[in-house]
Amino acid sequence: MKSIWFFLTIIILIPYSTYEIYALQQTAGPITIEIKPGESKTFQWGLASDSDVATSVELRAEGRGSEFLSFTKQISIEPRQFTSSEFTVIIPADHPGGVDLTPSLYATEFGEQGGSTVINIQMKKIPTIKITTNENPEFRSNTAYDYPETNQNESSNEAKIEQPKIPKDQEQTTIVNPSVPEIKSTESKFKGGGCLIATATYGSELAPQVQQLRELRDNSLLQTESGTTFMTGFNQIYYSFSPTIADWERENPVFKEIVKITLTPMISSLSILNYVDMTSEFSVLANGIFLIMLNLGMYFVAPVIAIHKIRQRF
Repeated sequence: MKSIWFFLTIIILIPYSTYEIYALQQTAGPITIEIKPGESKTFQWGLASDSDVATSVELRAEGRGSEFLSFTKQISIEPRQFTSSEFTVIIPADHPGGVDLTPSLYATEFGEQGGSTVINIQMKKIPTIKITTNENPEFRSNTAYDYPETNQNESSNEAKIEQPKIPKDQEQTTIVNPSVPEIKSTESKFKGGGCLIATATYGSELAPQVQQLRELRDNSLLQTESGTTFMTGFNQIYYSFSPTIADWERENPVFKEIVKITLTPMISSLSILNYVDMTSEFSVLANGIFLIMLNLGMYFVAPVIAIHKIRQRF
């Protein structure tokens, strides 16, 4: 019985760990905006910080389509909190449309100055802006929004980050957080990136278990309003502790196996969703509630009943 209470205590305390890890995180998942010429729409990019102090993050957009984006260039993230940055897409009424644009969004947290090395953490997101063909034939041949041709070298180079001025004797490095995979394109095989804990548990984004979680999120939950709302709330909790657990798994093989044993029943139960309808709000809510109850039964009710039966025998 003591061992059970010890295990529950560890589970409760994990989210409050202050283990030093990369401070800036982003929520996974594709961002696709369908918009008509003359319309404006907004979307959000979720960012989280597991730093013990408030962090200042610089936002910028580059590439084709970035000229149609309006957003706050500087945001502040409170310690170990989740925030959503809002971007507004405004397409001129005379745009010919019939094109998909993929601007690159960057969130950069500049490291503290004063030491011999300044390390900046950078997140990248590539949304897809699908502009429908202009309904007015007069504007369909408008070339004012055509992009100039660029050579291969210019198009493949990443834009340089504007770094704050630092003394010459300091070295400045910008790194991308490896805990959250970048999204190269919303049409890539892994549209939404990987689950931090599952990726660390099964060793690769290519693992079937990780792909199952990703497909469930991208193809089912994020396609409905209730599923998107759930993921927003879930991310606020999940990103407060998942980087720590993933880091512990990389350092401790025994802990990794414990997490794998714990996750396997839940991931197995999610396979039920492959055989049910997940295209409507009602089906997402009904199946979601069913799975929550099923997992509560497996992880909490069943062990309590088993322990009670064992104690009765002895």
